[in-house]
Formats: sequence, structure tokens, C-alpha cells
Amino acid sequence: MSKKTSVARLVAAVLLAVCAIGMLHAARAAVASVLYCRSRYGALATDAEKIQRACRLAHALYPFDYYACIWAGKTALHGRAGDASARRQDLADRWSERGVRLNPLNGELVQLRVDALFPTAPDEAVALWERHVAFAFWNRYHQVVLFRLYVRTGRLDDAEAPLYWIRGTVWFADAERALNEALRRR
Repeated sequence: MSKKTSVARLVAAVLLAVCAIGMLHAARAAVASVLYCRSRYGALATDAEKIQRACRLAHALYPFDYYACIWAGKTALHGRAGDASARRQDLADRWSERGVRLNPLNGELVQLRVDALFPTAPDEAVALWERHVAFAFWNRYHQVVLFRLYVRTGRLDDAEAPLYWIRGTVWFADAERALNEALRRR
């Protein structure tokens, strides 16, 4: 066997190994996607425990897809993950933390994390959302969420800045009314 033949065989073996690894990765991603879709839109979408199991398995198979984190966290946070509120809060906290680690710039994930954090650590939740708004300042809805967080935590002086940025939107009248009521109560 010549030197060229053995080099060609080595290159072919390496390429075959790379293809096999790629196919395995693709198969895992496809199965994870099917599990997520079934839990979100399909047969599992009505059973909270099955949603959590499917999202756990999807995340184990393909831990780069943060949509499973969003869906599992939302179902836990909004009461679809069983009866015990402490368990739901723990699930929402874990899923939102995982998701934000995967994509810290996704507004939906950061808002899920803020919603999960707020009951136990409101100042940390507000600080997280402030950092997100500094990144996505142009999004007026993010300003609305920041305004609401400020009002809920009693930071009424801080609430005036985001109120300025939502002028002319459908949210402005309600926000202005909420701020005036909070100022009257104070």
C-alpha cells in the first residue's frame, strides 16, 4: 500500500467520524425539538407533569435550545406544574436561570427570570431588568415592564424615566394613572 493510499484512508476515516458525530448531534437535536413541540403544541400540552418531563428530556438531549427552558419555566410559573406553589416557584427559578445562562439577551427569557425572582428577591429582579433595558433600550415594552417594576417596588421617582419613553403608546395612559395613584397613596 502506498503512502498516498494510507493518507487518503486516514482522511476518509476522519471525515466519516466527523459525519457520524454530526449525524448523532442532529438526531439528538431533532428528537429534542419533537419533544418540545409535543409539549408545547401537541398531545402533552395539557398535562403539567408531562410538560416538565418532556422539557427535561429535551434539554438533556440538546441543552442549547432555550425555548424548552422558556416553556417549562412559564408553565411552572403560571400554575401548570402541579399544585404546590413552592415546587412551581422552584421549577420556574431553575428553568429561567438555565435559559438566561444560554441566552442572556433574550427578552422573553430575562422577563421569565425577573418574574421568577420577583417574589423572593425583588431588588435583584429589578436590577436584572434594568441591565436588560440598558441593552434593549429601544424596545418600548421593556420600558413598560421597567416602569411596572419600579411602581411595584415603590421606586416612584425612578418610574418617571421609563414613563417618558412610553409616551404616545397604548400603555401610557394606564401607566400615568398607576403612577398618580401610587403617588397619592404615598
